[in-house]
Amino acid sequence: MSAEIRPFADSSIGSNKMQLLSKLEGHQDVVNMAAILRHEDGVISISDDKTVRIWLKRDAGGYWPSVCHILPASASCMDFNHETKRLFVGLDNGSVSEFSVADDYNRIVHQRNYLAHQNRVTSVVFSLVTEWVLSGGRDKYLVWHCSETGRRLGGYLCSSWVTALQFDMQSKHAFVCSSWVTALQFDMQSKHAFVGDYNGIITMLKIEETTFKPITTLKGHSAAIRCLAWNSTKQMLFSGGFDKMIICWDIGGKKGTAFELQGHHNKVTSFYFSNTSQRLLSSAEDNMIVSWNMNTKRNETPEWAENDNCQRCQRPFFWNLKSMYDQKTIGLRQHHCRRCGKAVCDACSSNRSTIPLMGYEFDVRVCDECHSVITDADRVSLATYHDTKHCVMHLDVDESRGQALTCGADRIIKVPIIQYLPEGYMAHRSSPEGDYIWIEPQTKREFDVAIGARVIAAEGRRIQVVDDDTKEQWLTPERRIKAMHPTSIQGVEDMISLGDLHEAGILRNLLIRYNENVIYTYTGSILVAVNPYQILPIYTVEQIKLYRDRKIGELPPHIFAIGDNAYSNMKRYRQDQCIIISGESGAGKTESTKLILQFLAAISGQHSWIEQQILEANPILEGVIEGAKIDQYLLEKSRIVGQATDERNYHIFYCLLAGMSKEEKQKLELQDASKFYYLTQGGTITCEGRDDAAEFADIRSAMKVLMFSDPEIWEVLKILSALLHLGNIKFRATVMNNLDATEITNTGSAGSSSKLLEVNQQHLIDALTTRTIFAHGDTVVSTMSSEQSLDVRDAFVKGIYGRMFVWIVSKINSAIYKPKGVSPHHYRTSIGVLDIFGFENFNVNSFEQFCINYANENLQQFFVRHIFKLEQEEYNIETINWQHIEFVDNQEALDLIAVKPMNIMALIDEESKFPKGTDLTLLNKLHKTHGFNSNYLKPKSDINQSFGLNHFAGIVFYDTRGFLEKNRDTFNADLVQLIQVSKNSFLQSLFTQEFGMGNDTRKKAPTLSAQFKKSLDSLMRQLSHCHPFFIRCIKPNETKKPMMFDRYLCCKQLRYSGMMETIRIRRAGYPIRHTFMEFIDRYRFLLPGIGPAHKVPDCKTVTHKICAAVLGKVDYQLGKSKVFLKDAHDLFLEQERDRVLTKNILTLQRAIKGWYYRRRFLRMRNNAIIIQRYWKGFIQRKKYKAMVLGYLRLQAFMRSRVLTNRFKHLRNHIVSLQAICRGFLVRRDFRSKHRAALKIQAFIRGAIARKNYHRLRDENRSRLEALRLKEQEESLLRKQMNPKKAKEIAERKYVERMKEFELQKKETEIEEKRQIEEKKAVITDAVHRQDEVLDDSKLVDAMFDFLPRTDNLSEHNGPSAFRDLERSNGDMNNDLSEGEGTVPPVPHEEMEDLSEYKFQKFATTYFQGNVGHQYQRKPLKQPLLPLQTQGDCMASIALWITVLRFMGDLTEPKFHTMGRDNTSVMSKVTATLGRNFIKSKEFQESQLLGLELEAAEIKPPKSRSIRNKLVSLTLKKKNKLSEDVRRRLQDDDIAADTYSSWLESRPTSNLEKLHFIIGHGILRDELRV
Repeated sequence: MSAEIRPFADSSIGSNKMQLLSKLEGHQDVVNMAAILRHEDGVISISDDKTVRIWLKRDAGGYWPSVCHILPASASCMDFNHETKRLFVGLDNGSVSEFSVADDYNRIVHQRNYLAHQNRVTSVVFSLVTEWVLSGGRDKYLVWHCSETGRRLGGYLCSSWVTALQFDMQSKHAFVCSSWVTALQFDMQSKHAFVGDYNGIITMLKIEETTFKPITTLKGHSAAIRCLAWNSTKQMLFSGGFDKMIICWDIGGKKGTAFELQGHHNKVTSFYFSNTSQRLLSSAEDNMIVSWNMNTKRNETPEWAENDNCQRCQRPFFWNLKSMYDQKTIGLRQHHCRRCGKAVCDACSSNRSTIPLMGYEFDVRVCDECHSVITDADRVSLATYHDTKHCVMHLDVDESRGQALTCGADRIIKVPIIQYLPEGYMAHRSSPEGDYIWIEPQTKREFDVAIGARVIAAEGRRIQVVDDDTKEQWLTPERRIKAMHPTSIQGVEDMISLGDLHEAGILRNLLIRYNENVIYTYTGSILVAVNPYQILPIYTVEQIKLYRDRKIGELPPHIFAIGDNAYSNMKRYRQDQCIIISGESGAGKTESTKLILQFLAAISGQHSWIEQQILEANPILEGVIEGAKIDQYLLEKSRIVGQATDERNYHIFYCLLAGMSKEEKQKLELQDASKFYYLTQGGTITCEGRDDAAEFADIRSAMKVLMFSDPEIWEVLKILSALLHLGNIKFRATVMNNLDATEITNTGSAGSSSKLLEVNQQHLIDALTTRTIFAHGDTVVSTMSSEQSLDVRDAFVKGIYGRMFVWIVSKINSAIYKPKGVSPHHYRTSIGVLDIFGFENFNVNSFEQFCINYANENLQQFFVRHIFKLEQEEYNIETINWQHIEFVDNQEALDLIAVKPMNIMALIDEESKFPKGTDLTLLNKLHKTHGFNSNYLKPKSDINQSFGLNHFAGIVFYDTRGFLEKNRDTFNADLVQLIQVSKNSFLQSLFTQEFGMGNDTRKKAPTLSAQFKKSLDSLMRQLSHCHPFFIRCIKPNETKKPMMFDRYLCCKQLRYSGMMETIRIRRAGYPIRHTFMEFIDRYRFLLPGIGPAHKVPDCKTVTHKICAAVLGKVDYQLGKSKVFLKDAHDLFLEQERDRVLTKNILTLQRAIKGWYYRRRFLRMRNNAIIIQRYWKGFIQRKKYKAMVLGYLRLQAFMRSRVLTNRFKHLRNHIVSLQAICRGFLVRRDFRSKHRAALKIQAFIRGAIARKNYHRLRDENRSRLEALRLKEQEESLLRKQMNPKKAKEIAERKYVERMKEFELQKKETEIEEKRQIEEKKAVITDAVHRQDEVLDDSKLVDAMFDFLPRTDNLSEHNGPSAFRDLERSNGDMNNDLSEGEGTVPPVPHEEMEDLSEYKFQKFATTYFQGNVGHQYQRKPLKQPLLPLQTQGDCMASIALWITVLRFMGDLTEPKFHTMGRDNTSVMSKVTATLGRNFIKSKEFQESQLLGLELEAAEIKPPKSRSIRNKLVSLTLKKKNKLSEDVRRRLQDDDIAADTYSSWLESRPTSNLEKLHFIIGHGILRDELRV
C-alpha cells in the first residue's frame, strides 16, 4: 500500500496573514507553553530555560516581564486556573510544582511539589471541582493527586509515553493534553479520562477517587498523539499527532464514527476549541494555524479496502503474481481513493481534488468515478489558514478580545488578532439587550438553582444583566447561561404551561406573582399558595360569588376555585372529594383550611348552627350539608416535654397564661411562661404575629359554641395547669438502704400539681419516685434513679395530655357530626380536608419525624400517581404516544418502612416488647436486617446511634435514642392507681379504659407505631376512594415579613413537598412544549421563505417542516395544538437559531455599513473641497500676519539687547562699589571686636594670674611656716634628745604637715570644682525647666524641696514634699540627728544661727487651745494665733482644712455643684508664679555669681536662696489674683459664705488649694505664722 500527499498551493487554499499586536522576547530557550490572562492584559509562559514568566501590558503598548521565577528544572507543561489563580507546572525532573499567583499578577508563591513521575512531565491538568491534579509523563504513567492534601490518589500505566491529557468537567471526561481546558463543568456521576500515548493509541478510562477502570481504546493515528481537545456540546473528541492528521471521534452522538481533518504539513502541536462558535483551531510546526468550521455535517472517512486487483479496472497489483501470469501483464502500484476508499491503480486515480466535507483541504488522490461526481460546491473550503511566521509549539485564544497567542521553538511569543469568529458574533450571539436568560449558579449547595435575568447591555464578549434579585452583574463567557422560554418571562397562572418546567422556572414564576401580591398559582389541579404575611382583599363575598360554578383555569388561581371544584365534583359525580393541604409550620395551612371551610359553608346555602360549630372547630370536614367529623392520626406528645431550638410548646399553654384573669391564675397558682420548665426549653416564649391573649378568648368562645360547659372548660384548664406544675418538679439522686433512690427537691411544685389533680401529695411523690413490681402474687416496691423518675414524670404528663386531646376530639364530634340516615335511598358523599404536616428534616430527627415522613411517603406516592394520570390525560388530549414514559415510584421506601416482612416498624414493635430491648439493640438489628438495602444508610461511625433513609425528598438520618420509649407509650400501674384514687372525676373519666386493664393486658396494648400505621392505612384507603385536590403552602421567608422571597428556602419546600416529581414526570416524556404559532414565530428563521405565524395557513405542517429540516429523525412529536420536544432538542434549536440570526445580522450589517460609508465618503469629499478652499486663503493671511509679527518681535529683541547691555555694565560698577563698602565695614567691625576681645582676655588673664598668684603666695607662706615650725621643733627637741634624732622627728613632722597641706589643697580644689558643677547644674536645670511641661506634683516638690524627704508613704495621696510631716516628732528628730546631710546645702549661703528660735518654744508660747507644735490630722476648732476679726478666724480654719486636704489627711466633699475644671494645673501655677524665672534678674545674678567665683577668689555679695527667690517671685506675682477675689477675702461678711462654699460645695484640685493657701499668705499677713 502507498499514499501520496502533495503540498498545497496558495491559489487553492487561502492563507491570511494575522495582524500582530505584540511580540514577546526574553526567554533563553524553547517556550513550551503560554496562556493569555483572562482577567488582566497579560501573558504567562514557561520555557526550557527553567523560568516561569508573567508579562503584563504597559501603557506604551508593549509587554514587559512582571515576574521571572526560576525553577529547579526545565518547565515542560503547565495549567493555569484563571478563577483561583493557581498555576501547575510540569518539570523535566518528573515533578509538578503548584504556585499561587497574586491578584495583581506581580508575584507568585510556591505552594507544594507533587512527586508524580520518574521522567519528563508531558502534560498536566487541574480540575477545580474535584480538586484533582492529573499529569502524564514519559515514564508511561497517568497519575492524579489531590490538590488539597497533596496525596497521590491513583495512577495508570500506559503502553507508551503519555503525550496528551484532556479533562472535561462538563461532560465528565478527563483527557491528557497540552492544550487549554475550555469546559468548566464537572459531573461526579461520570469521570472518564482519555489518555493519548506515544504509539498513537487513545485509552479511555473511568476514574474514581483512588481507582480506575479501562473502558476502551481508540486507534487511528500512525504516530504519537500530541494534543487533544473536547467539544462538550456535541460530545466529540479531537486528537492530533505527529502523523500531521487530526481525527474527530464522535463519542456522544454517533458512537463509533470518526472524521479526519487533513490540512497541516507537519506535526500537529496544539488545539483550541470554541464552544460558542463551534470552531476548532489547530496549530502545527508548519507555521500555520487552521480554523476548522465544525458546525458543518462532515462525512466519515471510509476505511481503505484491501484487494489484489484494482477495484476499477481489475488489473493486478505487483504482488499478485498469479493474476499477472494469467493476464500476461505487469503488476501496478496500489493506491486508494480518499473519497470511496477503494483500492485503485495509478491509471484509475490520476485526478486530484479537495474534499472539505471529508476534511481534505488540499488536493488528494481520488478515483476517476469519484472525481466526476465532485462539484465546485463540494470543493468550497471549510477552513481558514493563518500564517504565524514561526514554528508553533502551543496555541491559546482569548475569545472575548479576539486575540490569539502562539509560542514556539524560536523563543518568541506572539500575540496576534485572529478572525476565527465572524465579526459581531458575540454581540448578537444569544443575548441581545432586553432578552431574558437563565444564569446557572456558581455555588454547589443542595438547593441552589438557576436564577432568571434580563440582559441590559453587551460589551464584546461580556453581557450585563439584572437578575431577579435586582442585582446587576457582568457575565463572562465562562458563566453558563441559557435562553429563557417566553412563558417564564412574565409568568403564567398554570405552571403546567411553562416551557421551562424545572425548579428555577417554578421559583421564578412564583416570585414574579408574589411580587405582584398574587399568591396563588396552579400546577394543573394543584394549587401553590405562598403565604403573604399580610391581609389581602381577595376573600370577600364578591370573590365567593365570582368563583362559584367555575372550572379551574377560567379565572385566576384562587383557593376558592379548589373548594368550588371539589364541591361541584361531589354533587355532579356523587364521588367523595379530598383536599390535601400541606406545608411547613408558618406556611399558612391553618388559614387555608379556614378559607376552604368558609367557602364551603357559604356555597352550601345552609349556614346553620352546625356549620358555625364546624368553622369554630377547624376540623377535617367530611360533609358540608349534614355535618362533620374529626379524626386525629398522630399527636406529637413529645413536644409537650421537650422542644427544639427556637420552637415553642403547644400554643394553648402560652394562650392560657396570657389570657386568663389574675384571679383565675391565683386559683391555679400560675405565673409567667418563663417560670415553667416545659415552656422554656426551646429558648423562646413568644411568637411574632400571634396575640396569645386574643387567641385564648377565641378558644373559649369556640369551646362554648362546640357545646363545652363551663365546668368542663375549667377542668381542662386545671389539667393544663397541673401539667405545667408537674414539669417544674425537680429530682435529686440519693442513696437509701444502699440503693439508688430519688427525692424531690421542690415540694411546692408537687403540692400545686397534687392540689390541681386532687390527689394526695405523698401519693404523687411516691408514684414519681418508686415503682411497684408484681411477681407471683406479691408486690415489691423499689426505688428509681433520678433519670427514671424524670421519664416517669414525662410519661405521666404525655399520657394525661394525649387522653385529654382524644376526649376533646370526641366532644367536638358529638357536637358537629350527624349520623348517616337509615333509608336505603339515602346516600352521602363527603369532602375531606386534610391539614397535614409536611416533610421534616431537622438536625436531630427522632421517632416523631420518622412517623411524619412515613406519612408523607404515602401521600407522595398518592400524589405522584395522580400527577402521572394528569400527564397521561395531556398526552391523550394531544393524541401523542406516551407508552414509554416512566416515573420514579417510592414503593421500595414504603416496603422498607412498613410493608414487607421484617420492615423497620415491625422491628421497632418487636424490640419494644422485649423487656431488655434497648435503642442500641434496635439499631444493631436494623443494621443487620436492612444494611444492604439501597434505601437504608448506615452512619459512617459506629458510635453514631442513628440510621438513614432515602426518602423522596432526600436522605434523612434518625437518632434512635428514645425510639423504644416513645413507641411503647405506656403508663405504669402506680400512675394508673394514683389517678384511680383521685377525687377529680374528670381526670378519672379520661382513664376509664385503663382502669379495667390488668398488667398483662396493658403490656399487650398496641404500640404507638402500630396505632399510627393503622390510622394511616385507614386514611390512605379513604383517600384512594376520593378525587384529590392538592394545596401546597409555601413559607416565603423565615422572618414572616411581607414582600420577602427567600429562594433557597422556597426551593427546599418545593422539593420536600413533592412538587419536583411533576418535573420528573414531565421530563420523562416531553418537557418542552410550544404551541404551533409560538414555535413558528421563534424558529421560522431556520428555513427560508417562512413568514410570521399569523400569515401561515397551516401551522402544524410548517412546524413539522421546520423540525424535520433541523432536528432530523429524532424523538419529537406533534400533537393537535402543540409540538413536544426533549431538552436537547430545545438547546439545539436555540443554537441553530443563534447561528442563523448571526448570519443574517452580519449580512444586514454588511449592506447597511456599505451604504452608510459610501454616503459618508461623498459628504466628506464635498466638505473637504470646501475646507480646502477656505483653508488656502486662511493660511496665506496667517503667513502674512506672522511675517509682520516677526519683524516687530525682531525690533523689540534688538532694542532689548541694547538696554540689557547698558544695565549689565551699570550693575557691574554698583556691585564693585558694594564689595568695597562691605569689605570696609567688615574690617572695621572686626578690628573693634578684636580690641574688645583683647581687653577681655587681658582682664580675664589678669584675674586668673592674680588668683594663681594669691594661691601660690598662700602656698609659699604655708611652706615657709612649715619650715619655721620644723626649725622651731628641731631646736626644742635638741634640748630633749640628741640632735640627729631630733632632726629626724622634726623632718618627719614636716613631711606630715606637707602631706596634710597637699591633701587640704586637693580637697579645696575638689570642693571648688563641685561647687562650680552644682552651679552649672542649677543653671542647666533652670534652663531645661523653662521649656518643661509642668504638673502639680512637680511644682509642689520644687517649691518645698527644702523640707527633709522620707520613704514612708501615707495612705492618702498628698504631695511628696509634705509626706515627712505625717511622722511623729521623735522620728523627725532621729532623722535630723542621723542624716542632716540629706538636706542639700545652699552653696556659699550665710546660715543664720536659729538655735535660739525653736518652733516648739514658739508654739508653746503663742498657740491657743493647748495646741502643740506637732502636726495633727484633724480640723481646728479655733485659729492657732489670736486674730482680730471673725473673717480672719474663718479664713484660718478654712486654711487649715485646705492644708489637711492638700496633704491627703482629710477627704473631699462627696457632692458636686459644678463641672470639673479640665485646665492643666501646671498652666495655672505657671500663670501665677510666672514662666520666665530664667530671664528674671535674680536668676541672672546667680549665673554671674558662678562665673565670678571661677574667675577670681573674690567674696561674692550676699545672695538669696532659691526659696527666697520663689517667695519673692510669688509676692511679686500677687497681681495675678483678680480684684474680685481680693475684695472677697478682705470682706468679713462675704468671706463667711465664701469659705463655707469653698469647703462644702465641691472637691478641689491641688492647684486650687495651693492658690487658696498662697493667696491668703500674700493678701493677709496677719494669718502668717
